[in-house]
Amino acid sequence: MVEVKEVTKENIIDLYKVCCPNEESYMSAMQESTRHFLKKTDKGWKGFVVYEDDGVVGRAEIAPIEESLVALEGEDIYFLYCIWVKKEAEGKNYGRKLMEKIIEVAKEKKGLATIAIEGWMPKKFFEHFGFESVKSMGPVDLMLKKFDRQAKAEFAQVEFHPEISLNKVNITVVHSLRCPYMMVSYNKAIETVKNVSDRVVVTEHILKTQSDVFRYGDENFYIDDEAPFMGPINTEKLQEIIKIKLKEKMRNA
Repeated sequence: MVEVKEVTKENIIDLYKVCCPNEESYMSAMQESTRHFLKKTDKGWKGFVVYEDDGVVGRAEIAPIEESLVALEGEDIYFLYCIWVKKEAEGKNYGRKLMEKIIEVAKEKKGLATIAIEGWMPKKFFEHFGFESVKSMGPVDLMLKKFDRQAKAEFAQVEFHPEISLNKVNITVVHSLRCPYMMVSYNKAIETVKNVSDRVVVTEHILKTQSDVFRYGDENFYIDDEAPFMGPINTEKLQEIIKIKLKEKMRNA
């Protein structure tokens, strides 16, 4: 039996355990994300889990766009953060069932926006459900499904610019407590860069409200003013990039 349920205090952990390994670092991060999400439910955040015979096979979460942790602007619409199905469960219409439930709930507002990224949340998937591309920015597409013709969404301007110095490599980490998988990835990356050189400086900005996002931008991992990773951090590549930058700075000093 396949069933999509909205997240409550009773099944909140299912929203995260479907995409996190059963390891101590992830267990700790899931507890943080759980507490964070439950506080945000008062702001309209909603989570959905799809079960097959009581086993979790997929998840998704939405929030009113003005309460979301994304650098977007819109009025009276929801933002869909993430819709994800276990790899071994792909091709069985779980994603469709999740999306149908999300659309059903989101119809209380004028529209539903999301960010499409190939290889994770592909544009074609959302087009199948009536989403249209609003604007492309690099590898991402801002998508919008309108329930009202006046529904609008757009990328917001961000004031933040990562710090750059002549003789040090500046790592700026902008992240939140929303996704335990990314929390662990960023934490591992931060520990990695601290061991590369004493000429690597790490600054963290934790996103708690959308005003923080407008100040620092969406979640990302900057090396000086570059963001070379889309999603989880490859620590080997990270060390390689930093070492190259350190050599360049030594030559230019």
